Amino acid sequence: MAKGPEFTGEAREVSKHKQIDSIRFESMEAVDARNEAEQREQRELSPIDANRESGEAREDSVRSELVFENPGSNIQNECCLRDDDGKVVKDSQTGEARRIDFAVIKDGVVEKLVEVTSETADKTAQMAKEARIREAGGNYIKDRQTGEFVHIQDNVKTEIRRRA
Repeated sequence: MAKGPEFTGEAREVSKHKQIDSIRFESMEAVDARNEAEQREQRELSPIDANRESGEAREDSVRSELVFENPGSNIQNECCLRDDDGKVVKDSQTGEARRIDFAVIKDGVVEKLVEVTSETADKTAQMAKEARIREAGGNYIKDRQTGEFVHIQDNVKTEIRRRA
């Protein structure tokens, strides 16, 4: 049975539109898939970025605890150990300075030093470095509110707070 010219033309036109729609639809699917993959990549952090974010969350949590536990105290973070002239003291073995995560200062006295870390991190080497720096005179921190150097008494030892 022969089809009429009109039907054939319509069939071709419909077929042509289906192909265009199919290409258009596939292209949109491809774009959507690509966008979704890019978003997934952005959500997935590198191990370094994930560790940094975890560390920041731990520090935020401990800062809140310290504020609650020490009303009226000045809580400062990232405090370098300094000598009585205010100079940052470096470890004789590593050549590195030591930055304490948090210092709790009240009435010009360092009441507490706190190091925040994960539940599994080994802090032995870091604490040994701190002990050497303190033995070498690194027994002061700079109070950022007053600009003065505050002495850390010998009986104030750095407390390690572990968090997941």
